[in-house]
Amino acid sequence: MKLFENNKGRTFILVGIFLLLLFCYFNQNYIKEKIRSFSIKKEARWSIERTSVEEKYPDYKEKQVVEVVSPVLTIDQVYHAMTGPAGVFYFKADNTQKSGIIWLTDYSVKVMDADCKAELTNDYLCRNNLDVAFSEFIQQRKETFNNRLIMTSQGQSALHFPKGFALPLLAHDNISITTQALNYDNRSVPVEVRHKVKMEFIRDQDLKTSLKPLFKRTVNVFVEVDTCDVPKTGCDSGRYSRPNATPGPLALKKDTLIPLTGHWKIPIGFDTVKYDITSMLQIPFNTTLHYASVYVYPYCVSLSLKDVTTGEVLFTSAIKNFSGKTGVESIAAYSDVKGKEIFFTHSYQLICVTNNTSNSAQDMMAGMILYFHDKELEHTLAKKSADKKID
Repeated sequence: MKLFENNKGRTFILVGIFLLLLFCYFNQNYIKEKIRSFSIKKEARWSIERTSVEEKYPDYKEKQVVEVVSPVLTIDQVYHAMTGPAGVFYFKADNTQKSGIIWLTDYSVKVMDADCKAELTNDYLCRNNLDVAFSEFIQQRKETFNNRLIMTSQGQSALHFPKGFALPLLAHDNISITTQALNYDNRSVPVEVRHKVKMEFIRDQDLKTSLKPLFKRTVNVFVEVDTCDVPKTGCDSGRYSRPNATPGPLALKKDTLIPLTGHWKIPIGFDTVKYDITSMLQIPFNTTLHYASVYVYPYCVSLSLKDVTTGEVLFTSAIKNFSGKTGVESIAAYSDVKGKEIFFTHSYQLICVTNNTSNSAQDMMAGMILYFHDKELEHTLAKKSADKKID
């Protein structure tokens, strides 16, 4: 009897090991690419495809393309900003290298149907973020580190850095894509969509000509929180505080400890909010701005970056809202090889202009991700390259 029980126990163990090995064999990609999804549906699987594109450009030998497709996101009701179905995918940009630098040049997202055959309108795109884990590149800038590399949204679903510039990453950095659906129009439900992300980068060893590295800062408009009613007509933020649009963490104004929020209610009609972003920027040295992406909610008509010290408006993003429905049709990005001069001793400000054409107060959020020439890193990389040649 004991022999039978022992054999039975061994059989269970062997069967368990066999099933585990079988699972590992058929789920290799799942194990290599850590996946987390907010959905539990069977079709809630991310997919990733990597290709190399040979180029005949004089600047580099070939470009690496990574395409990531989200699981099906089911839109069955109205989903305002930051409330729709979402998911996160974790992976390494370059899974063939354990070390080395890669240069991120382009990033885009498209809304596709459930079969990923037909492209749909960006009405169903709330946001798509590319985040990175802590890397040795920013060890000396930990106090200003923000892991958000790229943010695309409705109205601005693609990013292309100007020629000769790129965002450097370590090949072994852990990165993630967060995507979220949006739907302001209840007439279009139900609908199933996927978000298809395309990321392009160049391996450092494939470069024929050096690229200029960029570093980024994320800046947002904040307003003072107040319990007063929304003014019936437009006003300047210097005269009125705003009701908080959504519950959540608040910032505090350093000098007065007045609570601030990045999500607020805008009144009917035109309104202007100005916010000093100097402390957010923490520019370490004089540099130049070469790219700026913008993210806003509907009813925003422009977002400007101003050098308060000189009085110059460096860049104004013109924002076009849909006609006849709620949503952002297009957002102008800033991109320039020459760039705009930025001084670490100057003060800077965001100016958000809104025109609420609805018949009630609306939620608002506005911000930019600014990409500057990283002169320090450029010097460090050039020195490392020179040292290698000597060796």
